[in-house]
Amino acid sequence: MMLAGAAAFAGGLLLYLAHRFARYPHLRRMAWRNVRAQGRSAILTALGLAVSTALISMTLISNASLNHSAEASIERHFGPIAYDAPSTNQPGLAGPHFEAADIDRLGSGETTGMLPIVSLVSSAQRRNERQEPSVVAPNLYVVGADRDAVSRFDPALAPSFAEAPAAGEALLSESAARALGARAGDTVYLLDVDNRAHPFLVLRVLDERGLVGYRGLTHAAATVLVGLGDARLLAGMPAGAYTNVLLTGTAPAGWKAFPVREEAERMFQEATQFLSAIFGVTSVNAVLIGIVLITNIFKMLAEERRQEMGILRAVGLGRKELRILLRTEGLLYGFFASTLGVALGAGLAFFLTETVGRLLLDTFTEEAALTAFRFYPDPGALMAGFSAGLLIVFACVWTISRKATKFSIVEALQAPKSGERSRGRRSLTGIWALVLSGALAAALIVVTAVPDFRKELVTEDRMGPVLLGTLLSVPLFSLVFIQAFGYVSEGIIRAVRRFPSLTLTVRLAVRNMIDGRVRTGLLLFMFAAVSCFVSFPLVYNEAIDVMMKRQDPRAAVGGYDVLARDARALKTEDVHSGLADAGLPLGEGGYEVAVVQQLLWKTATAQWGEFSFKINGIDASYAETTSVALWSRDERFADDLAAWRALAEDVDAVIVSDDALAHSSGGPYRVGDDYPIRVGEKSVTKRIIGIARTSGFHPESFGIWLRRDALAALAKSDADLHATVFVKLPKDDAAALREVADALSLQSVAPVVHVANSENGYYLTGKQLIGLFQVFNQFALLVGLTGLLVVMFRLVRQRRQQLGMLRAVGVSTGKLYGIVLLEGAFIGGFGILLGYSVGTYMSFIVFDALMSADLGGRIPLPWGQLALHFAGTLAVAAALACLPARQALRVPPSEATRYAG
Repeated sequence: MMLAGAAAFAGGLLLYLAHRFARYPHLRRMAWRNVRAQGRSAILTALGLAVSTALISMTLISNASLNHSAEASIERHFGPIAYDAPSTNQPGLAGPHFEAADIDRLGSGETTGMLPIVSLVSSAQRRNERQEPSVVAPNLYVVGADRDAVSRFDPALAPSFAEAPAAGEALLSESAARALGARAGDTVYLLDVDNRAHPFLVLRVLDERGLVGYRGLTHAAATVLVGLGDARLLAGMPAGAYTNVLLTGTAPAGWKAFPVREEAERMFQEATQFLSAIFGVTSVNAVLIGIVLITNIFKMLAEERRQEMGILRAVGLGRKELRILLRTEGLLYGFFASTLGVALGAGLAFFLTETVGRLLLDTFTEEAALTAFRFYPDPGALMAGFSAGLLIVFACVWTISRKATKFSIVEALQAPKSGERSRGRRSLTGIWALVLSGALAAALIVVTAVPDFRKELVTEDRMGPVLLGTLLSVPLFSLVFIQAFGYVSEGIIRAVRRFPSLTLTVRLAVRNMIDGRVRTGLLLFMFAAVSCFVSFPLVYNEAIDVMMKRQDPRAAVGGYDVLARDARALKTEDVHSGLADAGLPLGEGGYEVAVVQQLLWKTATAQWGEFSFKINGIDASYAETTSVALWSRDERFADDLAAWRALAEDVDAVIVSDDALAHSSGGPYRVGDDYPIRVGEKSVTKRIIGIARTSGFHPESFGIWLRRDALAALAKSDADLHATVFVKLPKDDAAALREVADALSLQSVAPVVHVANSENGYYLTGKQLIGLFQVFNQFALLVGLTGLLVVMFRLVRQRRQQLGMLRAVGVSTGKLYGIVLLEGAFIGGFGILLGYSVGTYMSFIVFDALMSADLGGRIPLPWGQLALHFAGTLAVAAALACLPARQALRVPPSEATRYAG
């Protein structure tokens, strides 16, 4: 659809251009001559327009690449799989696993396809001659399924399962084979639930698609397929039992089934939306730059050629032909700029997808290996970028050509009188525009200055409209500034009135700006729109840095450095034994390990979405090592440690997190009260001996804590229990992390998560993405500065008569240089100052509403960095303004005065 629409639009414009070329060959030659005559200005104009098109094309191609990658990944890792119904905590089951009768009941509804499987997460090994593990691949999803059932469920896999794995044989996915360094004919060892190794002959290595690429509910690292009997042996299950049922079509009524495919699609959609929001702002800025640049340039071209067009009218050329001439010239610029811009945009999109695609995956997918973000030059996106560039040029030139040809022959032949409006009294319309725009700007500031209002207005799910609102506020403040510029210029002149030479220079510079009020306003708006978002990353990064320094991520999980979640009901003593066998020093001075058994309790909804409370079964090891803080405890306990020790010994006690109490009915509950706990059809009552302070978003940081033995009274079976292994490292470094991860992988406990790295990694990834946004905005700002350079060159060319007259009456070259330099510096400087001011204020409003609670007060503003960036940008603007200023000095008075009417 996008390809057809973009191709039709671009084709229509190109046909229009070809038709005009064929019908009006004299206008074609004149348009081409005019473009060639512009020389350097034409090249700079085309480059500025090309970069605008490039930024638009980059966003379109990147979005197309992400969508294409998402579709390929969904097909690769899910195929027909839409839902996964686990036997764990399944309300429709009488026992711990699916049986044949349960599967018949599950399939009696509208479900279109089912595949019962036996699955577990395990580790695989390659061994050397001494039968020692030489390669260990943890976190593998081991699946057993019936061959005929697989072929019915997904006919595309029938050829791969023509020869099903027999007992002691395995099929490896490409990822599993790569992790193990294995191929067909090799022997690998898979660990069962009791960590016993079983040898398997690799039958084949299969391409990942559907079941072969599916990683399970825990997003394992790779997939291994074995026979049903072997899968049950590894999982410790009886014959005829199944752990999961994979489903296509609709979810079965009355059963708990996770929409795995829909969830993956949602993640990709969020990534696309984020990419569109981040780089869409850059694209909008690119459109603004293109509009301002082409409008200013062709408006100035029309002014320069006003007398020339009058002569052409006098010799018989009509208004229609003049409009066609300007539009043809514009389309020539648009064609070359759009072609170059699309090529440049494709290069930027390639850079974006190949270098920062992993950042997007880490941010929006629970497991980065789930997919790959690859560059895809979608023809529709390429054509849409090309069409956008042409549209910007054609729309601007169409409007300007209509206005430029309204003059009569006599009016066109007369030399334009500069500054006649500026020397008159301010019009009533201008005064009303200043009053109304000022009132609206003041109202916006007053309203957003109220903390409660902005916290209600600014939320994470409204970031798109907030960014759009920020961008829309820029023209409002720009209008206020340009309407008040007369007063601003008077203030500047008064400030330098003690220096007559400088006063003359400033007066002439600001007079030129006021004479071209529309041009000045457009350029100010362009710089303000581009620079306002440069301050966003600076404020965000400062807030994140302060947050990372204030918070210790380990506090959210009880002060542990490392955690690993496992689907089995592990116990501390068993994990201790395995780690000791691996040679790890345990206890004080070594690795301190505690295992907490957990049972899903209930779900609740908060601002960030749905989350689950867990019932945590602890033992003495956890009680001795945890640092989860209690904000209230039984007065019998001198400190928190005493309360945790009592919990590990008292089967009738409970510690509850404050947010669990907030989501409990029948309260309020206080320390000493009896607290009812209900899971399914089972319920118990415990006495509250402490209330824990919720400290993070980790599922281990909230819920309730009981003695481990008390979980048996609430769980339907041990299959409903899972566990989290907590570890305090003797030294928080990469070597210790790698050592404990390798040791835990020998017990199939994986993946191992470093709490601080995981939490800070999220923030660091966000900083990298926001930093990339800053780079592209600075790039767009550089394009705007290039546009200013083109306009200033045009102004010097247009004012040759004026400059020559000034030199003829004795104005020094230094003052002429200063006039042009100050004009460029004022336009760039005031626009950038306006943009930085609006951007900094809106950044404060947004991030104060989102982060002030986490920072314990108002967010800090990085004044030093903001000033440094502003000064650097202003210096670049002034340096670029030197080039047209030097150009003005090359025209002697005698040559300049030849241009007089």
